[in-house]
Amino acid sequence: MADGLISIFLGKLVSIIQQDIQEELRLVTGVREDVEKLSRTLRSIQAVLKDAEERQVKDNLVKVWLENLKDIAYDTDDVLDEWSTKILMLKEVRPNNNLLSCCFWFKQVGLHRDIGLKIKKINKRLDEITSEEDKFNFKSSSNVNTEEPINRPQIRQTSSLIDVSITVGRNSEKELIVSKLLTEGSWQETTSVPIISIVGMGGLGKTTLAQLVFNDNRITAQFEKKIWVCVFEPFDKVRIAKEIIKAFHKEILIDNDISWEALHNLLTDSLENRLFLLVLDDMWTEDVFDWDPLKLSLNFSAQGSRILVTTRKTTVATMLGTTYLHNLELLSDPDCWSLMSRIAFAERATQECQMLEGIGREIAKKCKGLPLSAKSIGGLLRFKRPRKHDWQDVLESHTWEEVQEHVLPALLLSYYDLPSHLKQCFAYCAIFPKDKWIYKDELVKLWMAQGFLINNSSSERDMELIGEEYFDILAMRSFFQDFRKDYNQKIECKIHDLIHDLSQFLTNKECSVLNISNNIALELNYSNARHLVVIQNYKDGLDEVSIPPLVFKAKNLRTLILPMTISVSSDLFLHLTCLRALSLSVPHLRELPNEVEKLVHLRYLDLSSTRLKELPETLGNLYNLQTLELNFCGELYNLPEGITKLTKMRHLEIRGTEKLQYLPQGIGRLISLRRLSKFIIGGNSATGREGCTIKELKDLKFLQGGLEIRGLGRLKSENDTNYADLKNRKHIHKLGLYFDGCNGQFDAVGKMESILEGLQPHQALEGLGIGCYPGTKLAGWMVRDNGLPNLRFLRFYACKNLNMLPPAIGKLPSLERLSIKAMDEIKYMGHRFFGINSADAAKNDCEAKKLFPKLDSLNILDMKNLEDWVVDTEEIETTSVLMPHLSYLYIHNCPKLKVLPHRIFPAAPLQTLLILQCPQLTWTPSSSSLLQHLQFLNLSGDVGDLSRSLPSNNKIMDLTIQHSPFRSLPTGLENFTELKSLCVYACEYIDCIPDELLHLTSLKKLEIVRCPLLEECCRKEVGKDWKKICHIPHIEINERRIQ
Repeated sequence: MADGLISIFLGKLVSIIQQDIQEELRLVTGVREDVEKLSRTLRSIQAVLKDAEERQVKDNLVKVWLENLKDIAYDTDDVLDEWSTKILMLKEVRPNNNLLSCCFWFKQVGLHRDIGLKIKKINKRLDEITSEEDKFNFKSSSNVNTEEPINRPQIRQTSSLIDVSITVGRNSEKELIVSKLLTEGSWQETTSVPIISIVGMGGLGKTTLAQLVFNDNRITAQFEKKIWVCVFEPFDKVRIAKEIIKAFHKEILIDNDISWEALHNLLTDSLENRLFLLVLDDMWTEDVFDWDPLKLSLNFSAQGSRILVTTRKTTVATMLGTTYLHNLELLSDPDCWSLMSRIAFAERATQECQMLEGIGREIAKKCKGLPLSAKSIGGLLRFKRPRKHDWQDVLESHTWEEVQEHVLPALLLSYYDLPSHLKQCFAYCAIFPKDKWIYKDELVKLWMAQGFLINNSSSERDMELIGEEYFDILAMRSFFQDFRKDYNQKIECKIHDLIHDLSQFLTNKECSVLNISNNIALELNYSNARHLVVIQNYKDGLDEVSIPPLVFKAKNLRTLILPMTISVSSDLFLHLTCLRALSLSVPHLRELPNEVEKLVHLRYLDLSSTRLKELPETLGNLYNLQTLELNFCGELYNLPEGITKLTKMRHLEIRGTEKLQYLPQGIGRLISLRRLSKFIIGGNSATGREGCTIKELKDLKFLQGGLEIRGLGRLKSENDTNYADLKNRKHIHKLGLYFDGCNGQFDAVGKMESILEGLQPHQALEGLGIGCYPGTKLAGWMVRDNGLPNLRFLRFYACKNLNMLPPAIGKLPSLERLSIKAMDEIKYMGHRFFGINSADAAKNDCEAKKLFPKLDSLNILDMKNLEDWVVDTEEIETTSVLMPHLSYLYIHNCPKLKVLPHRIFPAAPLQTLLILQCPQLTWTPSSSSLLQHLQFLNLSGDVGDLSRSLPSNNKIMDLTIQHSPFRSLPTGLENFTELKSLCVYACEYIDCIPDELLHLTSLKKLEIVRCPLLEECCRKEVGKDWKKICHIPHIEINERRIQ
């Protein structure tokens, strides 16, 4: 890790000296010599760091020496960064006349003398370090001047995040645990919920086995609810209780100041008579007083509920009152090899695998039956060249014999094999609390803020791409796990707790997590910390708390991440001036102090979800700022003019800032920007401030990802669109074009049509939204065939004069989702609306042409004048196949719509249909074609005929009826012969269950929620309609299972 730091700082030193020369700022006599000595000393020390890092495991004196060296390295970086920043500031204010130039020269001299004195002090400290170095007789490495090459496996970039959670050798144990959970046996007599505990050492695969059991289909079928809670340390009964409650009541809002008594009662009510499986993963507490309050509530559950616990300690299992304890066995050597080889041999040639198998099996034995070790070594070997001696080096490494508490030799060996820059990136992950989900995108930004991302290639590569590559390599080497994507398709992951222990061992006091709810933690010394995350227990509520004074004593902090309850004052900015990354995502925050300008080293500032209305002008003095996160600052209406000085800014995130109606003039100066959520054309009429023009978009050449352009209605000429140059922006994957600001005059329509024509995007575009467009026709680039061959998502919103789609839309080869919303001029949607030309279809002598060939989802929303939707031309039916892959159809608030098109659905495998508030909708025999494949039907509000009578001859398995204005359920339920689940939600007028339900033998589940009259008549045993539903195995009323 120290090697990585010094490599970074040497590169920065060279860069600054070059920058100094380019700016013609000559070093003062003596300073150059000190700088050269600093460079020589750092290179000399770097030569022995590989040996020192490996010896620190056994030799505590070496560990102390490395910690002292890292302190000096960090202080060196602060000096170099100060130097670089002041050069940038001097450049900003460089004068043009001779008199001012004289003063400017004196400032340069003063700068270099000041820096020179600081470098002298660092050289003196390094002299002491090098004198101590001689005592250890470190071995010198030969390749210290170049970054170690990474032998990347020959795989596609898209497959870099391989599934390393492959399980072997656990099937019999899985079957045993499943059987224990499913069978009653002698447990029927007990009054407590039976507890099965999986016990084993870290890295043995306890969580993996529990996940296999949790996701087994038999388990899913048996239990009403499955709940997974990761417990970890410290044990927090309030957090655990809330997670269990929210599993049953997803929409419940629990007051953060709720008393334990009230929360305990709520938990008990939620669990009463519910049949569930609760997994408590990673349990550590041995204190029965922690467990008893939860146990009391859990015992109110229905007969047959189960609790599955994973823990490293048998004493924990005993304290819980375990019914069955399962000691997890080590994997056999063959199973270890099977797991390791699947990763190590990924996409290798068969001949190479055969050559290396013998050595590989011997290495697998070194893993001693631990799956985590096998996966880690598999990741290491995956990056080794297919040469026997490289694998032999791994087998014979002395690291296998090193024993360190909480650190597995296999993990240490994997760490030693990393290049120095990846060591630094991995060790930094110690700042995250255990079991925390880590966003890949945010982690890369934090690495960037610390200066960890190095471009060693001759080509100019974005730091973001370098960071993604670092992440992917660490993932392939099994340093990350449990990958998933959130609703925005952003990748997040976790770190295994033993790998987390390794990162903490390597960083020691350097990276710390401070729990301000822990009185013992508040007494510790954090003065040497460089990276600090402050957390707080759930039970403490959301009242504002001050930053503990001990945080301000950590003067050299480079990362500070604060919880949402923290009260922010100017003290933070006055004391912690070395910060590179600061997270203040604090809902209470209404004002950012002017003193923020003191953080001259700051690269990353997260102010998301705050109540800030504006930012101080002094923010413009943060010359090094790369990332400014302002997402979901709903009150923000103004950005400071000074933000245009931040030419190093790469990410300006302003999603969810609806009150922000303009960007400052001069935003085009931010030429390093890679991500800008939205670009707003025009000024602020309320304040009279001038906003940016579309001309400034021309200079933002490196934008990538998603971009919304708002205020297009304010453009004066179609020639202005040339500045956007969207046609050549191949890295913009999602584009929103919004024509707000248009005055609505007749002559504006033609101008807006010309403007849309000039906004042609690159052919690589994947998502396009067009909103508030006043034109009557779409642009030529949308009308041409294959104009957007990669487009997957298309949305039209409030395009009030648009009454049809061009034929080319139906021919888009990649289009998966289409949304049409609030297009008021449309009364009729026929074949022409969907761009189907009957004349062309008649000329087609070949096989039927597929229109919308990949469309999977179609949304028709808020179409207040839409009356008919018919595609019934015979020529179309015989020569074209329309939407052959449509599986999801959502129709919302179309008050005049009378009929659904029947000629679309014979070809479409429609599985899900949602209809909300369409009171004029009729159901004709021809409409029955949509039922061929339909499995899920959701009817909400008044949906015309369907509110009164349901169609026959269907295969629907899941039916939801909600917000019905009528007094009874629709008739025709007896025809739902394959129905398995029926949900009636928020139907306050329905007062009875129809007799038809008696004949639904396929129905397995009935849910009634917020239907007061229906709830009364369905009360178990006593309700007047109970006999009509008592044959249904699973009945829930208001999310409580009664049968």
